[in-house]
Amino acid sequence: MLLKGIIIVLFIWFLMLQCQLWDGDESFIEIVYLKEVLQCQMLDIKRLKQRNQELLFQLSNLKFIPETIEEYVRYDFGMIKAEETYYQVLDSIK
Repeated sequence: MLLKGIIIVLFIWFLMLQCQLWDGDESFIEIVYLKEVLQCQMLDIKRLKQRNQELLFQLSNLKFIPETIEEYVRYDFGMIKAEETYYQVLDSIK
């Protein structure tokens, strides 16, 4: 009788542990999901760090090479000088 009671208590305890493992706050499924989210965020961080490096390079060019300001203004805003002729070359549609 005592042995059956111990077995039942251990079985119930085992079921409770299984419920926590598969459906609790720190469940196995949630940990797998959080690892995937973390991996996506690490890729985003890597991409943003690369973008920051590019922006720092552009900023240093703007600070130390005056010709780059003119290049950026011409490219971004399409500005031309007073005595220049503007030609727009379009890629052919294939």
